[in-house]
Amino acid sequence: MANSKREPTYEELEKRLAEAEELVSALRKHEVDAIVGEQSVAVVRLRKVEQQLAKARKAAELRAAELEAFSQSISHELRNPLNNIGAMAGVLEEHYGNVLDSDGQKCLRLIKSNVSRITDTVSGLLELSQVVRRELRLKKIDLSVIAEDFIAELRETDPERTVDVVIAKNMTATADSKLTRQALEHLLKNAWKYTRNTPNARIEIGMYHEDNQTVYFVKDNGAGFDLEHAEKVFEQFHTLHSQAKYPGTGLGLAVVRRIIQRHGGKIWAESEVGKGATFFFTLGEQG
Repeated sequence: MANSKREPTYEELEKRLAEAEELVSALRKHEVDAIVGEQSVAVVRLRKVEQQLAKARKAAELRAAELEAFSQSISHELRNPLNNIGAMAGVLEEHYGNVLDSDGQKCLRLIKSNVSRITDTVSGLLELSQVVRRELRLKKIDLSVIAEDFIAELRETDPERTVDVVIAKNMTATADSKLTRQALEHLLKNAWKYTRNTPNARIEIGMYHEDNQTVYFVKDNGAGFDLEHAEKVFEQFHTLHSQAKYPGTGLGLAVVRRIIQRHGGKIWAESEVGKGATFFFTLGEQG
């Protein structure tokens, strides 16, 4: 049987690019010494690596374009049928809901629930593809203001909830405003969601400095999760809680991770079941 060569994923291409760029940086440090010395091995290697890097970057761009095209196609092909199904379910509920027995009403609720979930998943995939392709527009932004605005929105859409929210002042960064807002909003939505069943719910948004880096964090005292699965929470479609209790698409944190990676930063989590979770992230080098 013929061997089929697996195409690398976008994440694998990103990792290869990062490794190649580190190697190029290291070789460049020695380029001058190599030119004035007897050997020019470092220069030759540098040229080869730069060629490989350009080739890898082109492959990554093509893969990103394929992902965006696929997501756009999925969005276009699924949205209209899903909207039609949802609309028809609404008509059935409005005009015939009173004549359906309990099983029929249950089926109708399941149809509406699953249409809503698939629609959200399509939107999440489209958002993920746009994050990959968007050109970064870096400028100085205030994460404190972004957090305050979005918490106000959450309070407005969920007025029955009482959540103690603490937001540090003057959390500035040089980053893409739109993407950083997306990332922070996903983290805050998660904190809001997973504190839903917590008495005296509390969310904290802050920052600290460590090893010449600014670390931002979103902390809550909600459901939490087993730290053994800390890396899995950033995988696409991976959820650690039941859909019945905490519904979601499993794409939000994947989007957050991609945004942080695009800024040259990193993200990680600390958590304990029943004692909340804290998500930490950096946004690359800050001048």
